[in-house]
Amino acid sequence: MAKILVVEDESATAQIICNFLVQLKHQVASAVEGGLQSIQVASETHPDLILMDIHLSGEMDGIAAADRIYQQLQIPIIYISATTEDEILNQATAIATSAFGYLVKPFNQLQLQAAINVALRRHRLEKQLVLYQFLVDG
Repeated sequence: MAKILVVEDESATAQIICNFLVQLKHQVASAVEGGLQSIQVASETHPDLILMDIHLSGEMDGIAAADRIYQQLQIPIIYISATTEDEILNQATAIATSAFGYLVKPFNQLQLQAAINVALRRHRLEKQLVLYQFLVDG
């Protein structure tokens, strides 16, 4: 079970995602609507994973918020979006933003669980690699 922050500005979609997470036995850390709010809540709740909508209302989009969160807190991010435009996909999956997954809306519970499993495993392996490198170089 993982503690997951949901960042989605459409309340109906956020509710569906939260329901999926509860059914999958995950804990919803919080559900927030904006990029700046997501940074604050992530700092306060320290979730294991964040589901981040790319197109958020307000001053900061999901990509900018995810980049700041990952740089400051190293929390893995799975982007969620209704768009499949090449430019947005390239932005969201760029190395600088450290995307751990990308789900195109609408998605089902099975797709969500698969993305969560992959993201958490990758994050765990990356942390182990950093520790291993530290011990070897140490």
